[in-house]
Amino acid sequence: MWWVAIVLMAVGVVGTLVPAWPGIGLVFAGALLYAIATGFTDIGVGHVLVYGALTLVAVGLDIVANVLGARLFGASKWGVLGALVGVVVGLIVGGPVGLLLGPLVGAVALEALSGHSLRQALRSGTGAAIGFVLGTAVELALALAIVISFLHATWM
Repeated sequence: MWWVAIVLMAVGVVGTLVPAWPGIGLVFAGALLYAIATGFTDIGVGHVLVYGALTLVAVGLDIVANVLGARLFGASKWGVLGALVGVVVGLIVGGPVGLLLGPLVGAVALEALSGHSLRQALRSGTGAAIGFVLGTAVELALALAIVISFLHATWM
């Protein structure tokens, strides 16, 4: 069972870096599956609750990272809406690459269409892209924290 958990976690860690792949959710699923299969002996309920909380934090930050990035770079409500729409349209139209570029293009497009200068539109789009990258970095860091804790708990 340990190897199944490790494989799920490894795929999950890679998934934090590949847009549209399940990421930290798989890391958590691996730990939870192992905990249940072993009767919570190595990985206790406390571990599972902390891992679950870290997973929820990562998912929440991942969802709002584009918006926060755009807002921190001065986006109007139109730029924020563009970043959100860009995530969805980018994923549908361009897959993983579209998911990376979608928030940038969406924020720039709606900022420019709402009458803001091209400079401000590009600034908002850049903020959305930076937010996406930072959200991914946080998700990766939290996924690695779960994996390291899991390995420590199951090897010691």
